[in-house]
Amino acid sequence: MLPPAEMDFSAFSDVHDRLCTYDAKFIPGSVHYENINTVVPSTLKDAELAELERVCMAAYKAIGCRDYGRIDIRLRDGVFYVLDINPNPDISEDASMASAAEHAGYSHQDMATYLVKLATKRHPIFGKKLRSNMH
Repeated sequence: MLPPAEMDFSAFSDVHDRLCTYDAKFIPGSVHYENINTVVPSTLKDAELAELERVCMAAYKAIGCRDYGRIDIRLRDGVFYVLDINPNPDISEDASMASAAEHAGYSHQDMATYLVKLATKRHPIFGKKLRSNMH
């Protein structure tokens, strides 16, 4: 699991503004785009990180994800709530997944190469060769 990327909504006092909407993701200059910050690594304590990983892995397995994915979670009153399981998240250089990978020591190219290798391992012909080279 990559280090969690935390969305900081502290600039918004109204709970209705504490969402990562289309504007927040894709409209430079919008209030949400400019004021929702991504914090990597997150500010969670060790016990919270362990619980977050447990919840994420359970959700990932329950939905049948493979290779990679992003689990969107909200922490409220000490409980992690799964909001969304995205089996094909944005992997562009400015996305949260790439930021988390970079924090873990992987370049964007390293991350992309790893994802391609994971998928290739399932290919009936190329997978055999790759599986034998990866062990």
